Amino acid sequence: MNARNHLSTKVLGLVVSIVVPTLAACGGGSSTPLTVSDFCLQKATAECNGVAGLCSITTKDCETTREAACMSFVATVNVAPRVFVPGNVAACVNKTKSVYAESLIKPADLDAVADVCNYVFQGPALDLTACTTKYDCKNAKDICDKGECAAPTNVAAGAQCANFGAVCPTTQYCNAVGAAMMCVAKGALAAACSATAPCDATKMLTCGAAGTCVMQSATGGACTTNADCLAAAPYCNPYAGNKCGTGLTFSAASASCAAFSGSATGTAGAGGGTAGASGDSAADATGTAGASGSDASTTDASTTDAADAATTG
Repeated sequence: MNARNHLSTKVLGLVVSIVVPTLAACGGGSSTPLTVSDFCLQKATAECNGVAGLCSITTKDCETTREAACMSFVATVNVAPRVFVPGNVAACVNKTKSVYAESLIKPADLDAVADVCNYVFQGPALDLTACTTKYDCKNAKDICDKGECAAPTNVAAGAQCANFGAVCPTTQYCNAVGAAMMCVAKGALAAACSATAPCDATKMLTCGAAGTCVMQSATGGACTTNADCLAAAPYCNPYAGNKCGTGLTFSAASASCAAFSGSATGTAGAGGGTAGASGDSAADATGTAGASGSDASTTDASTTDAADAATTG
């Protein structure tokens, strides 16, 4: 064998020794399927990467706490007809990572995380088949309206809204008027209200404890859900005694950090991800997330206010 052929043989052998193990590592069709536990670990890692240092806690403690929170979330959403969809995990983890990298996390950001992460557990319901939440629907663009999966369709003020998917204007909701379903005005100040008869938030109103429409709270005001807070202070912070504030920040010894280290004292906002999942009800058919806009188990601790450290230490 001449020198050139000998060299070629050695090079070929080197290439094979590199490529074959690499292909085996990639796994192809025989790779280990992603599990729910894998999902929760990835979700916890995405949250803790930007939080552990700010909170002066170890990454391990943070991840252990957030994995447990994620598994609690899984227990509430991994129910028929919804099933674990590994293909939707990456979108949830990536969204979580980007949001938790922000210096101030607003409720709308947490709504977005809750929404995409709920789709990790998605149902197979086709259009015009039964649902209790939009996450039961196979088509992620559908809402769950009047108990059926349907594509949202905007209708005019005062129009009929009996069709599945009919969405009334922001200031109205779908309600029975005689034998018809019509878009009617949301409640004005002091009007009677309920979960199915909302108040007009564009007029800075929310449904009060007494069942009548009252003014939303300003910064530091009492609240139960985000819907109780003015747009300038849109987050109802359970870690600051259920007070309205601007959003989430982390600092050592704050209540938000406590929830990431296993010593949390607060609870998730009342209208978290599970409620948000059905925020497309027949009463309002808007397809929006619930009032607190946070995942009830995986983002509860992450939705505290910037004033948290000062007010709750």
